[in-house]
Amino acid sequence: MLKGISFLALIACACAGLLVATERSTTERILLNKQHYELKQISDLIGHVPAAPPQWHDDTWLLCDGTTLVRAQRQGYGGIIHAVAAHRQHRLVGIRVSGHQETPGIADFVVLPEHPWRAGLRGRSANELTGIDAVSGATITSRALIALAKEALGTPAVAKACSS
Repeated sequence: MLKGISFLALIACACAGLLVATERSTTERILLNKQHYELKQISDLIGHVPAAPPQWHDDTWLLCDGTTLVRAQRQGYGGIIHAVAAHRQHRLVGIRVSGHQETPGIADFVVLPEHPWRAGLRGRSANELTGIDAVSGATITSRALIALAKEALGTPAVAKACSS
């Protein structure tokens, strides 16, 4: 019996060691992939790759063209919705959702920027977002996206780091 317990302990130690080694060898790659994905989302959102590397200040980044990017999160129906929103001159350019746990099928509009409901948010001010109806069957999710957009529009611009 002691042999069996020793053998199981040895297997447990080997597994723990493999987990630690895997975590250490993949952490940097995972971080780089997240940064690449975020930059892709931003590029899709504003229509071009930003000229300067990301310079976030408290989840806000002001681009040289006057566009303000805001990272935000809100509670949706299935969990936290993570997004980047952009506005220019107090008008919403758009929102890109980078992570969510909403119900597939019902809340697919969350990741489809060209969905008619999502497209209807573009160009609006914070006050104009107040009267928008929620997507039928996804009221909590819709309200979370509207709240994200309003939060972004209410975020003041920070000093931009642009060369003259």
